[in-house]
Amino acid sequence: MKRLCTLLENSAERDPYKAALITNEGNFTYKQLVEERDQIAAYMQTCGARAGDRIILLLPHCKFLVTSIFAASKLGLTFILLHESMTKYQLDYIIKDSQASYLLTNSNFFKKMNLSSDLGLYVILEDFIKNAEKNVFSQEQDNSVAEIACLLYTSGSTGRPKAIISYYSNIIFVLKSIQTCLEIKKNDVIGSFLPLSFDYGMYQIFLAFYKSATLALGQRTDIGPFMVRKLKQWNVTVLPIVPSIGEALIKLMHRQQLQLPKVRLITNTGATFPEIYIQKFKISFPNANLYLMYGLTECKRVSILQPEYLDVKPHSVGRPLPGTHCTIVDEKGIELPPYQVGELIVHGPHVMMGYWNDQKRTNQVFQNMNTATRSLCTGDYFWMDNEGFLYFYARKDDMYKQNGFRISPTEIELAAIDISGVEQAVLILVGTAKIPSLVVSSILNSENIREELKVRLEDYKIPEYIYIKNDLPFTINGKIDKNKLQMEITKEGEI
Repeated sequence: MKRLCTLLENSAERDPYKAALITNEGNFTYKQLVEERDQIAAYMQTCGARAGDRIILLLPHCKFLVTSIFAASKLGLTFILLHESMTKYQLDYIIKDSQASYLLTNSNFFKKMNLSSDLGLYVILEDFIKNAEKNVFSQEQDNSVAEIACLLYTSGSTGRPKAIISYYSNIIFVLKSIQTCLEIKKNDVIGSFLPLSFDYGMYQIFLAFYKSATLALGQRTDIGPFMVRKLKQWNVTVLPIVPSIGEALIKLMHRQQLQLPKVRLITNTGATFPEIYIQKFKISFPNANLYLMYGLTECKRVSILQPEYLDVKPHSVGRPLPGTHCTIVDEKGIELPPYQVGELIVHGPHVMMGYWNDQKRTNQVFQNMNTATRSLCTGDYFWMDNEGFLYFYARKDDMYKQNGFRISPTEIELAAIDISGVEQAVLILVGTAKIPSLVVSSILNSENIREELKVRLEDYKIPEYIYIKNDLPFTINGKIDKNKLQMEITKEGEI
């Protein structure tokens, strides 16, 4: 298996009339997806698209976006998935940075963003493909030289998005390793409300199609009162979440006194899943196994904690994926023994191929690039027990000093969420003085929370400021938006 397109093709050969995809548009078989994939690929060929070209996909969360990914793969194109909330300012930057040759979008985005034909690349509208005469896809094109599957743009420390280079070999390796741990089955329905521009969301397509399962693709707007209804309607058995989705589900299920016994498998990544959430999920999803995972876009997935270790290895994110390994090192790069905190280094074929147009950053983060045991310096502090289980301590860049002690924000956040009446919590550093400030969504007041924290933390770890917000802002990937919170508090003059 050298191309992502074979995931779809193999399933279509095995089960052409099996439901492959469920969206708000309807249900679609593997055969139907292949037919649309080939129609898109054929049209792209008439536009001159060739192996190695880069194409930006700016489309709604729908069937056409899914088939466009596989059309790009069929031609050996490097695809760049962008979120539908993308602005013209951001798009202009990514067009320039990626040096893409094509943009596939629809007329709504074209009008909303006031795009024009002088963007410096070939613009293909979805309507052009659907209304065109059906072209025959040419199998003669040699795409053997095309190794880069996609460029994954993530938020950069410089304020500009940075693109991570993902080879087909990276994706196929990590896909097989994840499947070894999760064991997705042919009769599973994966219910995903994650954006496809988020690698966690994108991989739900690959996991489903690898095993001829069904992907039920929800919308971001479904995360709320309609979510439980969708899960029931779709007969979802596998549910990938991030903590913000988990927290929303807990509220809905508790309020309506519901259970979803058909869900057999739940995965979480993106941020730490609090212990209190785990206990509540056991009630709402009585037959589900919960897999806690850790990863970075630079290597997709690092570790998975199998359900049987949830109680015996609390707070662990599991062992490294099959075929990979991890080490914990000190500031000089010397490997540390078990139970000592240091930077996590990840080794294996899942480590991506560096940053696009940023050799300096690549050299800082990636090592042994020309070998199968490439290494990634994660920038995250971890410790490992004597059985090889990993435990997240803090993001290296997020560690801060208070009262002369180095403190992990994660420890403070978990202590806050453990307080009855606190729904969400995040520790941010505010102002030029970088003052540690805890922001919570809670029915309690700040003094109540401070007193409860004193029961759970040493005195020197108690944040200087505690702020109560009705709701915390989230990024498009479902993570708490720390940057927005910092700006809000600074603007309000609270610090």
